[in-house]
Amino acid sequence: MNNRLKIFLLIAWVIIFRLSAFAQQRCGQDYITAQARQYLPDYEERSAAMEAVIASDIQSDRLQTRNTLYIPVVVHVVYYDQTEKISEAQVRSQIEVLNADFAHLIIPGTIPDEFAHAYQDVNIRFCLASKDPEGNPTTGITYNSTNFSNIGIKTDAMGRKRIHHSSLGGADAWPTDKYLNIWVCRLDEYLGYATGPDNILFPDEDGVVINFSNFGNIGLIDPNGRYNMGRTTTHEVGHYFGLLHLWGKNSSGCGDDLVEDTPLQGTPHYGCPDYPQISCMTSNMFMNYMDYVDDACMYFFTKGQGARMRSILENFRKGLLTNKNTHCSDDSITTTPLKDRIRLKNTLVNGEITLIQAEGLNEVLYIELYDEAGRLIKKYTKIAQSEFNLQYNRSLASGMYFLRIRTAGDQTTLKLFIYD
Repeated sequence: MNNRLKIFLLIAWVIIFRLSAFAQQRCGQDYITAQARQYLPDYEERSAAMEAVIASDIQSDRLQTRNTLYIPVVVHVVYYDQTEKISEAQVRSQIEVLNADFAHLIIPGTIPDEFAHAYQDVNIRFCLASKDPEGNPTTGITYNSTNFSNIGIKTDAMGRKRIHHSSLGGADAWPTDKYLNIWVCRLDEYLGYATGPDNILFPDEDGVVINFSNFGNIGLIDPNGRYNMGRTTTHEVGHYFGLLHLWGKNSSGCGDDLVEDTPLQGTPHYGCPDYPQISCMTSNMFMNYMDYVDDACMYFFTKGQGARMRSILENFRKGLLTNKNTHCSDDSITTTPLKDRIRLKNTLVNGEITLIQAEGLNEVLYIELYDEAGRLIKKYTKIAQSEFNLQYNRSLASGMYFLRIRTAGDQTTLKLFIYD
């Protein structure tokens, strides 16, 4: 093989690789909206009615109440072969990411000054359901094999998506008015998509669909990928709660996402853009979860987006708030003090910290690791299990450290020793 042929084949391979890499789109919201416009004759009326309710809520300041809203989640893992069958640990890692992102626990120090005060804790929390629709104990995860490769947007003759129906090769939803249903499968066309309250074609297809290799931040995730931190699900759950992209429903001009504190924006952003990016004569908030940038470069919702999501929940998805089939609601968490039900497996650790919890499983724990001088080393948002691990940087100096652990109404501190 001569050198020219080698170079030609190399260039061809690079082009094919790049085309395949970009064939999968960041989000399928335009696809869902187009379907709604095609098949729902009253779609525009639905959208207008929904916006009227949201506008009334926001003008009345009723949404300033910051009580925590708890969302029961069921995750349906639908796999064609074992390479698509994500683990329970990977599922739980995504719930942790959702809780961290909606609580704004991962805010980098590089946030531009003009947006530094735009975000706040949305006060929405997620837990895997502890009971199924019949009241039986559950992990909140179902596993379902399928004979359809890349089942994510395949439909039958009636336009029903196969992923949402066991009879069509997917998995049946649990009552969509009581659970946030998330389907995880192979989805080559998009990283994910979601229905909002105004664009649901079939009630039993209401929920979120995520590509299996972009769900969570461990397991089958590409550790060197651009979308490997679980932010695809954060973005799509935003759509499920009624958020639009920052450019609204118009990606070729100055679109409006109908949120007061997000600037007008002309187009999506990709990768990790340099600040500032300008369109519509404004500085773009490209680091917002509702843009298309890489996972590592998106890190907040605004206060206005939080108010919009809470309005959607309290008006159009209120069944989620009255379903007690989750351990993270206020009245289902154990009353045993935290200090009496959580402990270190070993106080002398090297590489990872293991915690053991006796009661209150599945509740959200906010954990901070401090050194002996009181410097914050790392934050974690974890879903409590009978035994779970915390990773830390192995370059930490040997010595005494402290874990401050808190829940919605309790906290405790544990002492440990890290050695090389």
